[in-house]
Amino acid sequence: MKLRKCFIASAGHGTRMGEIGKLLPKPLWPIFDKTILDLQLDYLAEIGISEIFLNAHHLSDQIMNWAKDKNVEVLPEKEILGSGGCIHNLKSKYEIDEKVLIINADQFLFFKHSFINEMISEMSQKDACAYLLAIKVDGHSGYNETVISNNQLVDIDSPKENSYYTYSGVGLLDLEKLDLKNGPSSFFNTVCNYKEKTVLMREAPDSDYWDFGTIDRYVSSMKKSIEENQMNSFLKRNNVTIECQNNQINMMNDEFILDFERREIRYQKLIHSF
Repeated sequence: MKLRKCFIASAGHGTRMGEIGKLLPKPLWPIFDKTILDLQLDYLAEIGISEIFLNAHHLSDQIMNWAKDKNVEVLPEKEILGSGGCIHNLKSKYEIDEKVLIINADQFLFFKHSFINEMISEMSQKDACAYLLAIKVDGHSGYNETVISNNQLVDIDSPKENSYYTYSGVGLLDLEKLDLKNGPSSFFNTVCNYKEKTVLMREAPDSDYWDFGTIDRYVSSMKKSIEENQMNSFLKRNNVTIECQNNQINMMNDEFILDFERREIRYQKLIHSF
């Protein structure tokens, strides 16, 4: 089976991006000379995905405007549907009954694309409704722990170890197995209810996780992306100009400035210190 579809989770309130997040939706924050969403399209093109859907809420008019010349379908949410409700809305609106890749707009997980075929095969063998990719994080990361046994999700709990596995935000969903529900809902209650259905989960081999989801994580990831690593290689493959002069990155035609020396982000008339 060839995987054709992807859903990018892009709706939120923008509260984790400070005052600048009130003017610029997080999926449209820049990574050098492309937006995060533009790079997600590049990421999906490398995988071979041809049909792309995303949702939008906060400053959705900007997302809609960005999408005008893109081959994507936008599902605006007047009311936040939550991590589960957005998946039900996708299936309901487009009558999708096949496997769909899901990713978060503000995160990237690099892994060998051939692993997707392994995921599809194992889902079929074990009649699973989903296959989620885990990442290993340290005890101070602030994520929930996903308890995995024999490549299967069995529980979600507060972390008890110095390092543990958590959900990366990337996975495969078999929407044929999704029982539709209306309104807002959470992902692990109505989409991947591991207490009632088989939800496979494991760490992808040789994977590399990047998070731009808060201002602190955005700054940290931007700083690391200048170095030689998988993100840097990905950016170069997709014709991103990587420039940092005088400890400063100027983006959006100099409208968005990340200044490591002053520890500031400047956008329009706003300044955020980090």
